[in-house]
Amino acid sequence: MFLCFSEDPDGYVAGELPALLFDDGEFDLVLSSNLLFLYEDRLSYMFHVESIREMLRVGGEVRIFPVNNVHKRRRSRYLSGVLDEFRLCNTEIQRASYRSETGCGEVMIIK
Repeated sequence: MFLCFSEDPDGYVAGELPALLFDDGEFDLVLSSNLLFLYEDRLSYMFHVESIREMLRVGGEVRIFPVNNVHKRRRSRYLSGVLDEFRLCNTEIQRASYRSETGCGEVMIIK
């Protein structure tokens, strides 16, 4: 499940990755929080790549938090491959000002 903020009075619009029902460039910022990378044991590498491509299609900037997996609290095994897949984009890993209760504190930003 994917929830995206909208200017619609109802506030949120439900969607499902990796295929979103939004127009190209409809949003300035798209955020994946506590899904991608975190559940690498349940979501395939290609699911991650396709989801990120789709989020980039609908938004000018994508942020993914955290970049750690849920079990070992280490950077996801998919992270280096995803960085390589999107090497032509402006992609970086930053320390987040927010640190989750699990100790995860890095965010991936793709523009």
